[in-house]
Amino acid sequence: MFNLSLIEHKLRLPPHLLSLPLQDAVKSVLEDLFLDKVIANLGLCVSVYDIRDIKGGIIFPGDGASTYTVKFRLLLFRPFVGEIITAKLKEADANGLRLSLGFFDDIYVPVHLLPNPSRFEPDPHNGYQPMWTWEFDGEKLPIDETDEIRFRVHGVNYPSIPLEQPESSKPFAPMVITQRRQFAAVLAESDNGAESARRYDFDLFTIGAGSGGVRASRFASNLGASVAVCELPFSTISSETAGGVGGTCVLRGCVPKKLLVYASKYSHEFDESIGFGWKYDTEPKHDWSTLMANKTAELQRLTGIYKNILKNAGVTLMEGRGKIVDPHIVDVGGKLYSARHILISVAGRPFMPNIPGIEYVAALDLPSRPEKIAIVGGGYIALEFAGIFNGLKSEVHVFIRQKKVLRGFDEEIRDFVAEQMSLRGIEFHTEESPQAVLKSSEGSLSLKTNKGTVEGFSHVMFATGRRPNTKNFSAMHNLGLETVGVKMTENGAIEVVDEYSRTSVPSIWAVGDVTDRVNLTPVALMEGMPPIGQVGLTEEQAIQQYGDIDVYTANFRPLKATLSGLPDRVFMKLIVCAMTDRVLGLLMCGEDSPEIVQGFAVVVKAGLTKADFDATVGIHPTKHQIMRLKLLLEYSADTACCAALSVL
Repeated sequence: MFNLSLIEHKLRLPPHLLSLPLQDAVKSVLEDLFLDKVIANLGLCVSVYDIRDIKGGIIFPGDGASTYTVKFRLLLFRPFVGEIITAKLKEADANGLRLSLGFFDDIYVPVHLLPNPSRFEPDPHNGYQPMWTWEFDGEKLPIDETDEIRFRVHGVNYPSIPLEQPESSKPFAPMVITQRRQFAAVLAESDNGAESARRYDFDLFTIGAGSGGVRASRFASNLGASVAVCELPFSTISSETAGGVGGTCVLRGCVPKKLLVYASKYSHEFDESIGFGWKYDTEPKHDWSTLMANKTAELQRLTGIYKNILKNAGVTLMEGRGKIVDPHIVDVGGKLYSARHILISVAGRPFMPNIPGIEYVAALDLPSRPEKIAIVGGGYIALEFAGIFNGLKSEVHVFIRQKKVLRGFDEEIRDFVAEQMSLRGIEFHTEESPQAVLKSSEGSLSLKTNKGTVEGFSHVMFATGRRPNTKNFSAMHNLGLETVGVKMTENGAIEVVDEYSRTSVPSIWAVGDVTDRVNLTPVALMEGMPPIGQVGLTEEQAIQQYGDIDVYTANFRPLKATLSGLPDRVFMKLIVCAMTDRVLGLLMCGEDSPEIVQGFAVVVKAGLTKADFDATVGIHPTKHQIMRLKLLLEYSADTACCAALSVL
């Protein structure tokens, strides 16, 4: 309702005020100029709040007045569209109501905006004087003078008032509450743009404090914008009412998954160490509750860091669900905030098929380690968790609808991963579609598919993709996108219309998993067992874009596995444009693949060639040195077979 605006203005100080202290004289002139006046795009001046700076003091010939450049702040009454204000009824007639805020009496509510059904009719309890009554729940509620009324601002009309009429008894015209918004007043002499063009609570309001929302808000604030962010309360499991600053990646995705990956790798390292002479009197045991408690503590620490990042950048952080009620208004917990721009950054959530028993499906934050788990899905997330639980000594079954895992990945990688995971004891059920999750009287779970039923699971997990966090929430928790006209795809992804992430509504923007854009990150990583790293194009993509390509592959047993006796192997592939020798893509599957491939992302982005690889001396003995060995056999994409080097 009220706003402090900083203004720089030139004013004339008449001679009769020169006997006063300069601050008092300047304030007197400012009050004559602005008090009870409407200022362009700012609102009604309630008071001259303070004077920040006075420069000049030039006396011109003639009347002896001095000219000063003054920087000052005004306290302004500036209602915004959608704001709810409490006022008292001043008068009423057949055309509507006139309300008063005490200092401001010209708030007018026309009849067509009164709540239905309302009638202006004689009141038998008031000498049959006509008055407005509102029928509610079968009763007639009279609207008496001096009654307090809460109303929502529909629009504001700021008419122009000549500032040379300081004694005007009507310094402003009625502020008509209609669907139109007009700002016609002018600031006397000059308008330097300092805060004077603003009529919103914030320049940017961000809904969702994930990676994209935090970064955008922080940068906008550092560039001078006023920014607010709203986010749901912290939780390690997302829902319609829970979230947390940091978002999916930090709280429920990459970071907690990586911590689980670290935990799961130790069992494999214990097995490896035996071949190197280590002996254990008892089998190492894992304490699941310790892992979960430490994981949660780390996530709370990280969300605290993100909160401090926003705080240090001057961003206002609000806890609650944001809902867009107007292209410039966000509702957070029943309170409305106006913003010049609104950014949607609410990420996505797991897609759950509509099958019987889906309520028995496990979430990531499990109270106990699964003894036997069914994981539905053949994508990288499903395989990552298959590797995690396998490493934590759970019995793991993976159910996929296709013949192969990792649809969209390199064909050889798909086969290699499935083979390596099977050797570690993970059982794959291919071409099986889930139809129901069944729970026995003893509490064990069964998964029914098109091929039959597998019983005896302690947990069932679905990793069947994600959907944008925009649709299919209850009406109470939706974002209000349809109301304001934001266009979305069938699956709820927000359509962006330009490279700057603007939506179909010019004042609303969207980033992250809620948009319909393909992820363009140059490096794809899968933290499964074994892990995958990929940068650039796959072989299939390279053929489509470049036609004639050369492919170099290696499938070998790493040095570490020679003593451990475990069946671990490493697969590498280098994809090269046959015409230019430029490296188009690189793939690796095996221990440390993500860390190794991350370094090669620079190589692909810089457009280096296979000759550059060959001219580089590889550190010996390491896994990545194989990338530059000239012994790697090559083949052209139009040949019928592929050759690979197997280092035994």
